Amino acid sequence: MIKCSQSPIRSARHGRPANQNLALREPIMSKSIYNISGGALALSAGAVCTPALPAGAGGGPAAAAGAGCHSAAAAAGPACAACGFRVSVGYATAAAEEISGDTAISSGLPDGSLALILSDGMGKGIRAAALSRAATSRLRKNLKGGMAPAHAIKEVNTFMVSHAKAENFATLDLLIIDRNTRKAKFYKMGAASSFVLRDGKVRMFEQAALPIGIIPEIRLTHVALQLRPGDIVLMASDGITEAGRETARASLENEAGREVDAAAADRDIDGTWLRELLEERAPAELAGISARKLARWILAETVKQYGERERDDLTVAAIKILPA
Repeated sequence: MIKCSQSPIRSARHGRPANQNLALREPIMSKSIYNISGGALALSAGAVCTPALPAGAGGGPAAAAGAGCHSAAAAAGPACAACGFRVSVGYATAAAEEISGDTAISSGLPDGSLALILSDGMGKGIRAAALSRAATSRLRKNLKGGMAPAHAIKEVNTFMVSHAKAENFATLDLLIIDRNTRKAKFYKMGAASSFVLRDGKVRMFEQAALPIGIIPEIRLTHVALQLRPGDIVLMASDGITEAGRETARASLENEAGREVDAAAADRDIDGTWLRELLEERAPAELAGISARKLARWILAETVKQYGERERDDLTVAAIKILPA
């Protein structure tokens, strides 16, 4: 399910043992993608995977997007002695149906920056996968062609609107990490919150904006953050952030002694369960596992949150900022 906006988060407890170990379940898919070392980008896994669609599926804007797994060229430049950091990225995803409607890709850019893109297509299954793949593939093409992020996103929106034969839209979540300045820029179009864990505390980044493909003209803003070694950044689809809704809503109703407005409560509590999960862990505990294992662990914890309830597609990208 795609949300068009997010609101500030209110804390709610979820009854999880604070000393629970980081037990990992095998996810449906997990990829460790990139390292940036000394300012030079190197591809470690060889491919960035998007949903593989049956022949003839999708249509509309997806037809121009390509399919399957795409190799990403490394933008290797001179060592950046002043940067003093590396970036390690791990993905984990699980589909609600046979094919996930989420697509997550990473790419090196001409200036040596790293772009991470996550999209959630409208609905589920093949159609949603076609939409998210079209959005991410075109955005990556624009960025690798040298377009500024805001211009690149607007071009994708124009493409989606002009080529849509029916109601077609998708979220876009873009993170740019500048290798020279260590600055991260978050661009969100209808996307779920992102999380930054630093020194045991989590900051959540959210922006109220429509998904792409709905209206011809869009306004774009971004949130910037100076990264430092030890930071952990998480990007997630709304299937991840919404996983704790039922438990958190019940907790709020218990505290209030009455039913609460579900829509208003959900806006306030989405993502809270993940923030609390991360803050319950000792910083050294999370620092000691790889980005890939961290993504797999979060996916497993998300599945636990849903239990037997119907769930959405789940995708999480864990980005660890490491010393050089």
